[in-house]
Amino acid sequence: MEAFGISVQQVFKDLTNYIEGLKSNPELSESQRKVIALDYGMRVGKAQIKVRRALLYYVLKRLGLDTDPTARRPQDQQIVLLNAAEFGVTTNAPIAPKSARVGEA
Repeated sequence: MEAFGISVQQVFKDLTNYIEGLKSNPELSESQRKVIALDYGMRVGKAQIKVRRALLYYVLKRLGLDTDPTARRPQDQQIVLLNAAEFGVTTNAPIAPKSARVGEA
């Protein structure tokens, strides 16, 4: 079906984003990273999630990917986003040492 020269499939494709580059927090232990990889269906250590563009903000917020991963303990921020800048999240900083994290002594 086409309207105004654009197919319905193309409209839905344009309304969809893929959150690519999800991976387990590298500061977790190897066994913890394996569990996270299984939970998120990661292949080769990475996962991809298909999200409607209108819901992207809510998905990033729900997964805790809308904030700097270094501001939380690895156990609280179990996954990190490799391509954060693509989604307007400017938190793709390298993970800070434990002494530099907020709320940890």
